[in-house]
Amino acid sequence: MELLSSIPKWRQRFDVVIGYVFDAWDPNIYSKNVYHLDRLFVPLPEVIDELQQYFNIPVSLLPFGADVLGQGSCQVKRSIDVTSFGRIPEQYHKAFFNKFNQPGSEKIYYKSTPRNLEIFPKLPYEKRQDEEDSFLLFHILRNSKITLAFDTLYPGMRKFPYSFITLRWFYGAATGGAIVGKRPTTPLYDELLNWEDATIELPDNPQKSVELIEELLQDTQRLQSIYKRNYVESLARHDWRYRIQSMLEKVQIPLPHLLGEELLQLKMLHNKLVGN
Repeated sequence: MELLSSIPKWRQRFDVVIGYVFDAWDPNIYSKNVYHLDRLFVPLPEVIDELQQYFNIPVSLLPFGADVLGQGSCQVKRSIDVTSFGRIPEQYHKAFFNKFNQPGSEKIYYKSTPRNLEIFPKLPYEKRQDEEDSFLLFHILRNSKITLAFDTLYPGMRKFPYSFITLRWFYGAATGGAIVGKRPTTPLYDELLNWEDATIELPDNPQKSVELIEELLQDTQRLQSIYKRNYVESLARHDWRYRIQSMLEKVQIPLPHLLGEELLQLKMLHNKLVGN
């Protein structure tokens, strides 16, 4: 947001300026430019009232999403049994690693390592240098039977002030794999991820969690139903294009023609899958 200051007279040059902040809960870390925005969007409903009072600007909820149209899948053939990306409590990671990634095991537990720090473009229209990492991650997720995800407030996770639905939930659903872990305790979860088997809850005992995952991997019919259901629900509800549409409608900006075309593609693909 501070980059706005690099545009001379940025506030006078644009009719509408809006911001979207991911880690939105601490008002003290915001750039002073936030006071001049027409509207601020955040992914946590719990912080909206505080931020509105603090900055004296309209603040609206905008959950995370995924590029479902471009990167989503409900493919049946998947070669990776369990994938973990992002944070996971160490006791679960050790249990899964010790069970699945040993000589003689026919299962694969893939734990992604943290990617390099993001290096943002220095030239106009230059691509971000971590783009290949993102494409690889989605390819891994499309080929994963199970993806792991844990509530931000679960013991062993990095400390957050709130439970919220992070990107990995939407990425996991978009690419179809069964999401297994500890569901977010935020009430927003019941609104956004409220379909059958949207999350399969793990026991607090990591060894019993290993047994649950082994049983799930044997249930091919249930897994294949989850692949399709997660993808279909994501097509209908959680593509980033819906989030952009919501954002533009909130500030009364007409939808760009290309966005309208891609929203129609989402609807047609969804209807085709539901019809099948």
